[in-house]
Amino acid sequence: MQTQRLKKIDWSSWVIGTSLVLVTLSIAHLLQDFAYGIPARLGISMIEALIVLGGFYAIQVITILLAAAEHKEGYLGSLVFGIIWLIAAIADVGGILVAWPHGGLLFNALVIGVILSALAVIVCSVAAWRAHSVPAARRPIGFQVERTSRWHGA
Repeated sequence: MQTQRLKKIDWSSWVIGTSLVLVTLSIAHLLQDFAYGIPARLGISMIEALIVLGGFYAIQVITILLAAAEHKEGYLGSLVFGIIWLIAAIADVGGILVAWPHGGLLFNALVIGVILSALAVIVCSVAAWRAHSVPAARRPIGFQVERTSRWHGA
């Protein structure tokens, strides 16, 4: 009888991939918001909005890099950013943040993409964080962590 070895899931790669998709879609969505003048309608100057969002994205990229280095802090940071983007996108759809129409097919597609990718980031971040938090002897199949990446010198 031959035993078949199950492929182990590399949750770190999933966190990185879903986070990059989330960053890409959120930037596209924010560019559309800037085109419609949303920051001005909220009483925020363009420069102020760009500085705040630039800092926000810089921190998000740092969490992606930490996840690439397989640090738990990167998974936790990605989880937090996933939750923030999910809340912001749902609020945008519900008209909580923006009570005026500025939609269309592209807007709706981008918002749905941000929501779905934020959900994916949340799920992958929790799975990666759990995989790195549970002692190796108690990890279920699929939650194994192999330290064979170049980041750990193995």
